Amino acid sequence: MLVWGRFRGLANADVRVAFTRAAFWIPLALCAGAALSANPSGAVASLSGVTAHSIAFAYLAAALFAAHFRSGPTVAVVLWLLAFGVLIEVAQTFIDGRSGELLDVAVDAVGIAIGCVAYRIWAWRCASGG
Repeated sequence: MLVWGRFRGLANADVRVAFTRAAFWIPLALCAGAALSANPSGAVASLSGVTAHSIAFAYLAAALFAAHFRSGPTVAVVLWLLAFGVLIEVAQTFIDGRSGELLDVAVDAVGIAIGCVAYRIWAWRCASGG
């Protein structure tokens, strides 16, 4: 019985890890697909570029923390997602009807900062029992 209790706890932890990683990687793939499509979908196209970039990168920053870094360094999340943003903008220069914009990377950085701060506040509140 004691062994089963430990196994159940491990299984729940594994499910939690799998869920948080999927909550990062699936939206990352969807963002990449939307950013690299010649004709963005109506839902994404109806948002302003600034809004879409900042919301997407804020979510991705918080999700990346939860999935892979937890209490790790903020700089790793920032650099990882900035590199992703730069790669997306470079790739867009090769797609008809799209263009890479340095302003988009700056907006990505703002979104990343918002996501990092939001995750750190959430983690602090959880740790302090709030």
